[in-house]
Amino acid sequence: MVKTYARGVKPVDMVNYRHAHKIDDFHYKVYGRDGNPYTLFVVVDKKRKVLITIACPCEIGLHNGLCFHKTVVVRRLLREKQIV
Repeated sequence: MVKTYARGVKPVDMVNYRHAHKIDDFHYKVYGRDGNPYTLFVVVDKKRKVLITIACPCEIGLHNGLCFHKTVVVRRLLREKQIV
């Protein structure tokens, strides 16, 4: 069971509450505040350690906005030193 969060919880706090689960080299799963999973598509240039693209199917992500789902994945990539 995935914990859900009310709309009153700030997105900055959601970044700290959620984790990115690696599916494969190009996909990560992040659970939203409502408990629904979002599968993000990620492309990293491993040689240069640069993030090429990240796409999220949430409403903000579909409009190329920076949603907390993307931020959670980027935080994991930085922590694992896959990007700099």
